[in-house]
Amino acid sequence: MYLEAILLGLIIGFIRNGSFQNFMNAKFKGWIMAPIAFIVFLAPYIMALLGIEIANPSILPFIGMVVCALILIVNHDKRGVKLILIGTALNLIVMGLNGFKMPVATESILSTTLLPFANSVSQGDIINYSVMPSGDLISKVLGKSIFLPEGYPLNRILSVGDIIISLGIVLLIQEEMRFHVKKLKNTMVRFSYRDRG
Repeated sequence: MYLEAILLGLIIGFIRNGSFQNFMNAKFKGWIMAPIAFIVFLAPYIMALLGIEIANPSILPFIGMVVCALILIVNHDKRGVKLILIGTALNLIVMGLNGFKMPVATESILSTTLLPFANSVSQGDIINYSVMPSGDLISKVLGKSIFLPEGYPLNRILSVGDIIISLGIVLLIQEEMRFHVKKLKNTMVRFSYRDRG
């Protein structure tokens, strides 16, 4: 869903006369923490490949997401970031209540293309996912229980947080692509007022 959000944000940005270069030049506070968050998120998978075992590997992706949330907090003034932060917070809440794992509604998976994924979750093969507890309302509302139509080529199981994050990504990208255009327009307006004076 995030990949689609990035592509949609770029398309809207171009339609609104934005520039990809503007987006690439966007400044984010605390960006240096992003690679750290990425490494921490992938750490359990790397450790598994190396045969290194730790007591609770699922906590590492959770910590990586917390670091991402901190980056979002210091950049809350950018348009779209608040939505991304809200979505991330919702995902963190439901993960925190489920042993630092995202609960998945495996019992609702009927598609044959998703059955291998459901089986992997049920068997505990995916570090940061778990089977959604039955009767848990919070997990049902905030966990991965929203299914996209059959035939959709990418990730088809979403949480409410995923959808909100995706909306925020679309807003952020198209806004950053137009940032310098907006600054130029504002400057021209100020100069026009000065000329009238």
